[in-house]
Amino acid sequence: MLKELITRQISAFPGECAVYLRRLDALEPEIAYNCLTAMPSASTIKVLIMAELMRQAASGEIDLQAELTIPENEKLPDSVIGVLSLNKMSVADLNTMMIILSDNTATNILIDYVGMAKVNLLAAQLGLTATRLERKMLDWAAVKQGKQNWTCAADLAELFTRIATGSLPESAIMMDTLFKQKHTQRFKKYLPESVKTATKPGSLDNLEHDAGVIYKNNVPWIWVVMTRNAPNLTASEFISTLTRDVYNLL
Repeated sequence: MLKELITRQISAFPGECAVYLRRLDALEPEIAYNCLTAMPSASTIKVLIMAELMRQAASGEIDLQAELTIPENEKLPDSVIGVLSLNKMSVADLNTMMIILSDNTATNILIDYVGMAKVNLLAAQLGLTATRLERKMLDWAAVKQGKQNWTCAADLAELFTRIATGSLPESAIMMDTLFKQKHTQRFKKYLPESVKTATKPGSLDNLEHDAGVIYKNNVPWIWVVMTRNAPNLTASEFISTLTRDVYNLL
């Protein structure tokens, strides 16, 4: 019944999508549709940046309480930090802003801090073969040069699995941050307010994603939906409706 529901909704979706569902403690997914297809990651790549940040913190390479300077010319107008007068923020607070508010200024500061090459090395070490960080957020010059950030549903599922099972350094800190996600208009739009989730969405023009862990009766499920080549409102509604219907059947 679950597979039939998902197949029916996928077939009615006007764009391209990928869907992955697995109980956290299961060996095989319930659903794995189009999950190896690489798509622009949008802000879901920020979870990998956080994972590398926490790896460096656990190894003593960096200090989460260190304060980083935020140059005025690095402040992006779409971000909360971009419209504030502050010029310093702790690494920990920048990470929180990057994840729960998807703040692009915070993200770019942290990319410089941990190093883009090290983020990509972690992706390779984790076997995330479709995932790569090639540019900073809102770097349209880099986009014109053909640079993009990439991932796939299988990679996101693997990354969230490692975090949720505590197999990455400082996984507890990462889960605690993801639980505080403020951008909840996709997965949680039609779910009861009491449902616990640890997620990271992403969005670009004609592209909408959400990925993470959803709890049903205290059982964690890895849930990833990626879409592209469909209007944003249509795609966002598809993600929300599919999530509601799947949740009700779990």
